Amino acid sequence: MENKVGINIVLKQETLKEIDELLGYYKTLMKYEEFDLPSNYEDFIKSAINHYINRLMTIHSFVISEETYKLNSNSKLKNTIKEYMIGQQMKQKDIAALTGIEPGALSNILSNRNQPSMDYFLRIWIALGCPPIEELFYRDTN
Repeated sequence: MENKVGINIVLKQETLKEIDELLGYYKTLMKYEEFDLPSNYEDFIKSAINHYINRLMTIHSFVISEETYKLNSNSKLKNTIKEYMIGQQMKQKDIAALTGIEPGALSNILSNRNQPSMDYFLRIWIALGCPPIEELFYRDTN
């Protein structure tokens, strides 16, 4: 059996009202679909804490270190966006449609002829579901 610790929290009345509205909405959804949603205050707060912890862990995974990215290196930046897309069973035309990037420009990025601008990178990154950056870029040391 896992160890548990009890805590007491104080919430603003407005926050409690918002939680009540969400719980009511969740209960309505669960009448029509099989959802795993919180149905009471305790489950809602536990779920919110877990969600927040997961977001923080995701942000933590984006920490860029000098060691990982060889910041002082003259090595070319390369991407593995095409390989990541294949792993996600996405096609170039899917990314082009989701991002609005012209197929020719996207082809140049995927083949490493060009690296994406910040704007294109953000579009592609969001279309891919915001994976850790180190899964999309590396320094070519050859």
